Amino acid sequence: MRVRALLLNQCFWPDRAGSARLLTDLARCLAGEGTEVIVIAGRPVCAVEASAAPPVRIIRAPNLMSGTGLIARSLSFCGYLLATLLYALFGPKPDFVVTLTTPPLLSIVGVLAKTFRGCRHFIWEMDLYPEVAVDVNLLKRGAWTTRLLTRIATEVRRRADGVIVIGECMRDRLAAGGVPAEKLLLAENWADGKLLTSVPLTLGWPLTALYSGNLGRVHDTATIAAAMERMKQDVRVRFMFVGGGPQRPGLEAFCGDRRVVNAEFWDYRSSDALQSLISQAHVGLVTLRSECLGSSVPSKIYEYMAVGRPLLFVGPPESAVARVIDRHGCGWHVRPGDVDGLVSVIHRLLADRDAVWQAGSNARRAFLAHYDLPCGVSRIAEILGVRDKSLSEVSSYTQI
Repeated sequence: MRVRALLLNQCFWPDRAGSARLLTDLARCLAGEGTEVIVIAGRPVCAVEASAAPPVRIIRAPNLMSGTGLIARSLSFCGYLLATLLYALFGPKPDFVVTLTTPPLLSIVGVLAKTFRGCRHFIWEMDLYPEVAVDVNLLKRGAWTTRLLTRIATEVRRRADGVIVIGECMRDRLAAGGVPAEKLLLAENWADGKLLTSVPLTLGWPLTALYSGNLGRVHDTATIAAAMERMKQDVRVRFMFVGGGPQRPGLEAFCGDRRVVNAEFWDYRSSDALQSLISQAHVGLVTLRSECLGSSVPSKIYEYMAVGRPLLFVGPPESAVARVIDRHGCGWHVRPGDVDGLVSVIHRLLADRDAVWQAGSNARRAFLAHYDLPCGVSRIAEILGVRDKSLSEVSSYTQI
């Protein structure tokens, strides 16, 4: 009898969100291994993926209300949670359920399926909820509602068969919060090395630092803004921001008010255009607020590394991103608030382009060895007990 997997996340193919892409990659892997895969997802919001649909059954939950406001999103979350709960409890029994983190506390559905259907349940944590909401002040620390949500989330994690974390800092934070260490399974994210290939680094002017993706509440833009203001007349440097997010309008307005002439802002690009976009950069810019250590782990680093671009990280040194940089010699990192340090690093790179080239080469080598798609999906499949036999030759990076 075929193994049946139930994968739950509101974002899935053809959406372009990071969790949608990763879950789609995993679904393809499991289906290729002979697993019957059922995915319950929401209606596509940003359907820009050109790839063919994965060979799995996709059930689309109804969207009770369209829009991006709080009420619309809340109704959308509720409709999705109800649909997944009904299917998990009354649909064909799965052998295992994998829940991601859109919407928050989706893992409750998984633990109920485990309790009443006898299946295994794995939580794949992309961001920690409610922890990240507390870190960015969306939830009040110490409030009774926050304490209740935290208690529920911790208890659900304790009852899961495994909690897949995407960075050591996330593992450490959950362990400190009371989740048993044996439940915490490290499996870092990845990028697709067939879509993103190495491009030779052009060492001409200007030195281009690229930020691609969402500028959200977890990101430290203040340090970057202050550094850009100091270097706003330096034509040897260019800052590119491609994407959106709640912090982008403020940063763009800041650059306009302070006349930062070497900063450019562009709308989202499709996945097909990502290769060309990253190829224009010399370094990939990544950022994280200190308060969000462990509750959020930036995963855009793997796309930069795939193209052979080093990382410039503004964030806590305990973060998984800083550890990757130190482990592989593939970039530089400074603490949030260290404007002098960030400006100093950029000046160093302007003076030593060979260092940029060497760090980019290190990034590409590390990507191929540990963060390419076959390595990434193999890590998850091994945890689930369904490993693609064709990946038996692929190394699985487990150093912590």
